[in-house]
Amino acid sequence: MKQQVLTPKLSMLIFSALFFIYNIPTMSYAHRRVEFVEGDTTTREIAENTPAGTNIGEPLRYSTNLPDNCIGVSFSGPNRWAFDLSRVAPGSLQLKTKARLNYEKKNTYEVRVTVLDWGSPATDVITVNITVTDVNEAPMFTEGDETTREIEEIAAIGTNVGDPVSATDADMDETLEYSLSENEDDAFEIDSGTGQLKTKVALDHETKPHYKVEVVVSDGSQTDSIIVTINVLSEETTASAPTIKVDRTVSILKPVSLKTLDKKELQARLQRLYAENDGTLKYQRKIVLLESMLASMRPAKTVLLANYPNPFNPETWIPYHLAKTADVQINIYDMYGTVVRHLVLGYQSAGYHMSRSQSAHWDGRNDFGERVSSGVYFYQLQADISSPLRKMVILK
Repeated sequence: MKQQVLTPKLSMLIFSALFFIYNIPTMSYAHRRVEFVEGDTTTREIAENTPAGTNIGEPLRYSTNLPDNCIGVSFSGPNRWAFDLSRVAPGSLQLKTKARLNYEKKNTYEVRVTVLDWGSPATDVITVNITVTDVNEAPMFTEGDETTREIEEIAAIGTNVGDPVSATDADMDETLEYSLSENEDDAFEIDSGTGQLKTKVALDHETKPHYKVEVVVSDGSQTDSIIVTINVLSEETTASAPTIKVDRTVSILKPVSLKTLDKKELQARLQRLYAENDGTLKYQRKIVLLESMLASMRPAKTVLLANYPNPFNPETWIPYHLAKTADVQINIYDMYGTVVRHLVLGYQSAGYHMSRSQSAHWDGRNDFGERVSSGVYFYQLQADISSPLRKMVILK
């Protein structure tokens, strides 16, 4: 059997083939490549309070000479919890919000994204600095679009109407300012810094039991509004009548609600004119006109009306209606039911006794000419009927 001998040429060919096969992994590693287009660091911005799942700027792009299924991605960094990362196309990774971001709580974040070749040690890392931009948000009233407040009709001018109508603002560094957009009869004002409503005029339940005002809050560029219904409470529903002491006989007189009066709107307007009279000719003419109109009418019922002003110091006037001619007296009681003053008005003709010259006058003194102390007092009309008690307040 003849032994084959390798020629030098064949031996060199075999050696070269074995060398090439042995070095294939090394050569492939040397030519595998994956790297981020923007380098080692980049930045992204997003407005605060955008919904979860919102894209944060443009995708992060990387270049590679390998199929995308050979590329792995990892997500890390100190703020990794606040964001998501997804592959949106070959060579593209998109950052997204995982929750709403609040500029006032935190406005800068840092994450790191790594791409790697599964078949080699080739990797690249990019640090992304995410900035949350501030957005001016509109303030909001805590009670929604509508709310209510209550106040007694005997309240003094300048009295707070319930709690402040307050608003909140997500932009915690903003200063809020309150104002009135709609103000029925210009009866109220508001503290621009706190949202506290206050009375500007004396309120009367019989004249107008309800008001509506619109409060507006502004942070300088955006606003919110709320409608406030203000209920004026009758003193007859808020006052507890005292036990009246008459000739050593004790009786309980309970206040009752007044029924609708004839010519109510005319009477209400005159009462309002008395309360707001500034002494000008315009007011005087209107008062004289309404008084003359009422004087020509005969009331259907005898009625005791709210005194004005109320609260008062040192004097007040007490208007009333007489359905028929009668001897008239008004008794004033203290909180204990003791008569402190008898206002004897004498024989009065039927009609509307509303003006200062026609109504009863009390100078804040008792039957002995001494000034009474501050506090709550009750008064009652004695004529063809005995009226329910009404309440008034002396403030000194």
